Amino acid sequence: MSIRKQGFTLIELLVVIAIIAILIGLLLPAVQKVREAAARLRCTNNIKQIVLGLSNYHDNFSQFPSGGKNSSTQSNGFPNGYGLSWRFYLLPFLEQRSLNELVNTNVASPGWTGNTYVQTDSKAIPVLRCPSSPLPEWLTWANTTSNFSVNNNFWVTYAGIAGATNDGFVGSGYTESRISNGATGTGCCGGGPMSAGGVLPVNKSVKISEITDGTSNTMVVSETSDFLQQADGTKVSWSTGWHGWLIGTGFNGTPPGGTNLTDCRHFACTSIRYKINQKKGWPNGGDCNIGVCPNFGNNLPINSTHTGGVNAGFVDGTVRFLRENMSLLTLAQMATRDDGQVVSLD
Repeated sequence: MSIRKQGFTLIELLVVIAIIAILIGLLLPAVQKVREAAARLRCTNNIKQIVLGLSNYHDNFSQFPSGGKNSSTQSNGFPNGYGLSWRFYLLPFLEQRSLNELVNTNVASPGWTGNTYVQTDSKAIPVLRCPSSPLPEWLTWANTTSNFSVNNNFWVTYAGIAGATNDGFVGSGYTESRISNGATGTGCCGGGPMSAGGVLPVNKSVKISEITDGTSNTMVVSETSDFLQQADGTKVSWSTGWHGWLIGTGFNGTPPGGTNLTDCRHFACTSIRYKINQKKGWPNGGDCNIGVCPNFGNNLPINSTHTGGVNAGFVDGTVRFLRENMSLLTLAQMATRDDGQVVSLD
């Protein structure tokens, strides 16, 4: 008498596979939501460390670092010297003093080139990068015209807030006169309007006493951590980390003053001109006249992959989630230290 071996039929196997696929389809979005929630929390904690580091910097020096400084020493044939950004000056307050001390501030354009740049550009600084960002963690590009290349430069995604522009606010009670506009040009290097109405302007160190709108109402740092999209649909990686985390500015003076308008760029900061998460429809190849271009626009919109908005740090040490449907006027008021307008996030 033969005994028939029991097993699954083909139909039964297909049913089991279908059930497993359905379960995976149901679970995967939930897992992704949990992972994004964890990444968003880490991003919040990063910004928290940054704003507390800025507060400690102020406690030590009675002022905040400049958003970016220029350099009197020139290099690579450029008409001006590129100094260092607020990120560099903040390093000792982010437990990165050894990295800060690697940088020789006496070389020509210390924020742009030199042996110290080679030593520091390949150092990862996780606190300066949102873990949700899809931008490459390491940046490599070459500029054959100036004989300069970036090799494995750590890509930071947090931008300082230099202030806001004065576009489109007639009759609102908001005005901003501390603006410098660079030379025209689509590729480089006008930059678009640069503001000095915020906490991290170029070539100026702001004191707490100058933040008359209140430290809880004034934004100091946010994100440029996602891809933007050109009018033709191409995704582009334009952010304040594109030239590295060291570089400050080559601009001489502080808006509305300044003499080097042929290079009116503020590499580590943005001047608010556009709404949160305004990612689509930018001119193909960028346009520095409107402040959104790869090399380099002063008005890159703050943006992230977080659903519905961005994380932002305020002078009082708090971190808030700013909704992308916030009005541009409210955003500009939060970016300005002394406009005298009451800001409500309710």
